[in-house]
Amino acid sequence: MNKHRRRRQGIAIHQQNERIQELLDACIQIAEHMNESGLTQNQVDQMKQELRNQIDHISSGSAITSDFSSAIAQLDQSVEELRQKEASAYRSETGGNPEHFESQFFEDQLEQSQAYHQKIDYKSLDKIKSNLEQIRNLING
Repeated sequence: MNKHRRRRQGIAIHQQNERIQELLDACIQIAEHMNESGLTQNQVDQMKQELRNQIDHISSGSAITSDFSSAIAQLDQSVEELRQKEASAYRSETGGNPEHFESQFFEDQLEQSQAYHQKIDYKSLDKIKSNLEQIRNLING
């Protein structure tokens, strides 16, 4: 009986680790497409490197430790800081009305390239944050 329970737990942990790796990979893909408008290149590069470090950790088969959880929490905090900076820059670039900007036709948004790129970067950071929250939920059960 215990043998079967341990096997099921092992499978569940493996599936959890795979899902965490998928979410981290998605974060990297999103970050790679960011334009870094309004963000410093250094901050984005640090975020990407930390994401890669966590992918390396999880893909090596290492257990999810408190260090891993802390690293994800720190990464989540850094992303939130970047997201807030980008939200402020995006609001500024759209005259304080991002909703109006987003209601414009796509072609009209593209004509305002700075605002458009800030929108994409803000939305990208929003998605990365969402993925990190999913990872934290998986870790915390």
